[in-house]
Amino acid sequence: MRAPVEQWVWVSDFYGFGFGDLNPQIANTFLELSAKHYPERLGAFMVVGAPFIFNGLWSVLQPLVDSATRKKIHMLS
Repeated sequence: MRAPVEQWVWVSDFYGFGFGDLNPQIANTFLELSAKHYPERLGAFMVVGAPFIFNGLWSVLQPLVDSATRKKIHMLS
């Protein structure tokens, strides 16, 4: 990214997300790629309309996420 932009905000709308879409490996791959290739670029990650099943996925992944990154993730209804 060119100056003055140094961080980005990722907004994910989970409308229609269901059990068949539940794949922790995709989230893990995103986190690994972001940390390796774009360190400190994530300003915030907004999760919009995540269904109840997503909470289970997040509870499994949350301990694996760096605490600084975890603070940037916001669940919005």
